[in-house]
Amino acid sequence: MSLELKIQSQLLFQLKGEPVSQNLLNNSLRLLSKWRSVLIQNTLLKNQGTTVMQGPLAGMDFLPQSAEGYYAVGMARRMPSSQVLAFDLNPKAQEVCTALAQKNEVSDRVKVSALFKPEDFANYANQKVLVLCDIEGAEKDLLDPELAPALKGMDLIVESHECLISGITQTLINRFKESHQITLVQDSGQRQLKDSPQWFNNLAHLDQLLATWEWRSGATPWLVMKAR
Repeated sequence: MSLELKIQSQLLFQLKGEPVSQNLLNNSLRLLSKWRSVLIQNTLLKNQGTTVMQGPLAGMDFLPQSAEGYYAVGMARRMPSSQVLAFDLNPKAQEVCTALAQKNEVSDRVKVSALFKPEDFANYANQKVLVLCDIEGAEKDLLDPELAPALKGMDLIVESHECLISGITQTLINRFKESHQITLVQDSGQRQLKDSPQWFNNLAHLDQLLATWEWRSGATPWLVMKAR
């Protein structure tokens, strides 16, 4: 079944219920936006290829159909003297991250594993460590200095999934405010493409917005926490 037919089937299934609610219409709009984003993604790949265009990880050669490994491999490229440990429960995500590391020639410094538990932080106590955490709300369970005292001496960059767990941002701030200097970075989920190429400028304005949309359902601020 083609992508268009899949989207049509899902949309008709969503809208067949009565009455049509605001939440239902919102979900339908989101579904159509994702469909359109995939088409725009194909246009981007055709015109720009897989090289990251801007931002702190610019220049990384990415994969056409994946998001896994972006931070791990990107940071390995950015910090050539560092070792990177990447963790993901999904075996497919592990394979993709490994492939991305190979593509960017950093396989010797990126080790991909599965589950990481709070008690595992003790293995890296008293070392120079940066924890980069984006785990869809599980940061509430993982990043607890009461369970993992070693975290008090580590720097952290954490995406706080406020859209999934209301109040998680303040919870994390409360946990680390005594041991860390904390900067809260609000994230709208919308990016701006600087020095955009002509093919991008020729897109309709709505397509330009969707091209830089991160598909977020709500607020996901970042916490940058530097150990005191």
